[in-house]
Amino acid sequence: MRTFSSSLPAGESGNEDVQHAPRGNAKQFVRERAALFWTFIFPIFFILIFGAVFSGSMNDISFNIGLVMEDDSPAALNLSAALDNVENFNLTPGQLEDEKKALQDGDRRAVLVIEAGFGEAISNGRTANISIYYDPDPTQASSNQILLTVVQQVVDEFDKALSGSVSMIQLNEETLQSHNLRLSIIWFLVSSLCH
Repeated sequence: MRTFSSSLPAGESGNEDVQHAPRGNAKQFVRERAALFWTFIFPIFFILIFGAVFSGSMNDISFNIGLVMEDDSPAALNLSAALDNVENFNLTPGQLEDEKKALQDGDRRAVLVIEAGFGEAISNGRTANISIYYDPDPTQASSNQILLTVVQQVVDEFDKALSGSVSMIQLNEETLQSHNLRLSIIWFLVSSLCH
């Protein structure tokens, strides 16, 4: 059997260094103000800033949405009623081209289209299509994400109520650039060239 001898002087176990190391590291950490700032102050500051910016609730958000009913089946009417029950949605019925124009003019945040054959597809067990047109304006990215998520949840709940667990409704997302976005991009480019 092989044994190892300690190179420590008699009576010393080496545990003293291990016990004093954390205390020494803590003292060094406290002395460095930058480490204290980035560890404690900056995260608190970051949380407060983001809390202030994103403190609005869903009650503060309202979406003007055009609703195009290309199908008048009971299933399409029930889906329309489910969408109309969302408090944050102001639905405006209309024709596809008129609602697309309203979206491009900035009068709508989105246009939902319950496509022709929606009810027939559901009753035959096929996938029924709904399209949502929205403006991909980067300044509206967070509210667009909220809008798309809420619409998807309503469609999913309606789908579950119809079919149990089988997904029968497909939500197709389409972007339609508004005139306001084109102007804001031009304004951004012109203003950045002037600086």
